[in-house]
Amino acid sequence: MTGADYRNIRPVVPVRPLLPACSNNLSRVGPVGSVVDLPSVEWFTNGRSALAHAAMLSGVGRGSSVLLPAYHCESMVAPFAWLGADARLYRLHKDLSVDLEHLLSISDESTRLVLFPHYFGHLRSSKELYQICQRHGWTLVEDCAHAFFSVGEHPFFGIHSDYAVASASKFFAAFDGGVLASRHPKSGWIIPQQPDLRSQFQACMNAFEYSAEYGRFRILSSAISPLLRLLRSMHQRARRGATNFAGEQQPASRYGGVEFEPEHVNLGASYLARFLACHSNRRRIASARRSNWQFFRDRLSVCSHISFPIAELGDRDVPYVLGVEVDNPEQTFPNIKLRGIPVYRWETAYPGTDSGACANSARFRRTLIQLPCHQGLTQDERHWIVESLLSSF
Repeated sequence: MTGADYRNIRPVVPVRPLLPACSNNLSRVGPVGSVVDLPSVEWFTNGRSALAHAAMLSGVGRGSSVLLPAYHCESMVAPFAWLGADARLYRLHKDLSVDLEHLLSISDESTRLVLFPHYFGHLRSSKELYQICQRHGWTLVEDCAHAFFSVGEHPFFGIHSDYAVASASKFFAAFDGGVLASRHPKSGWIIPQQPDLRSQFQACMNAFEYSAEYGRFRILSSAISPLLRLLRSMHQRARRGATNFAGEQQPASRYGGVEFEPEHVNLGASYLARFLACHSNRRRIASARRSNWQFFRDRLSVCSHISFPIAELGDRDVPYVLGVEVDNPEQTFPNIKLRGIPVYRWETAYPGTDSGACANSARFRRTLIQLPCHQGLTQDERHWIVESLLSSF
């Protein structure tokens, strides 16, 4: 295989949540809060569309600047570039916390917004940063793409921010679903255009087909295997062209794409995404994710070629992934991918941004891989991931 072929390898175990909602029937955590518990919530087709609306509500546009983390996926920058804003990247410390001194040094009178991410689902207080934003008249947006839930009776999200944006597809079996939320009343918010019935049906079938592909619903899958083969073929063709079953243009996010598409910025989420986010058993999901994170962290820590930028799980964290730094990443990462281990990394910064100004972020793009710990993983899949990963070094 060529060096680029590893990017096209199908993971042996699922990289994202499945139906049924949770393979772990136990609940070992107390009450669980969610970003959708905030008083004002609106649903868009994906998180980057929700982020675009937070930016527009904040007055971001040409002539304004926004302060974004140097370590980012391109979806965190694309909405601001679309609006014509100057994206300035602030540095991060080795534990992925914000370098406040550097953040202030790159701000000026054009600054309108600061984006604050909860990397990998590890919750950090934005109180000090929010106080800085209030003094300067900046909007603080909490990026909860990796943090849909928090453990505990008291709310966490939206307390020290103006808006929170989240991604349901990272925590549930739906392929779409972006949340814009705030503790403030809706003022100037648009009402998204709801997907048509054909798209709603396809959203359900995509989730079922992906789950069946990884061995769930075995009896039912056997009975309707010809239909599943047809759906898989149609899904693959649609993913290449971002169209639905009828050939109509659809958001790439509904097929696992990560592009920001301005033509779909006002489109709403599927009923499936909203139903799963509002009616799934939060405690079971939180318990399973925390258990899986700890399982991977404990067993991988014996390897001298692995380290963790965030080595402990906070009491309130409901993790999205386990962040793992690996030695010799140029060789190790392709080898891991070729084995079918479900990992990924943010290899590239958004074009035109100077991520090299932050040495930690530049290193993370090479060394830091993200290992899913979602609630759909079975016991056998967890053990296979650990054994395969350790044997890759």
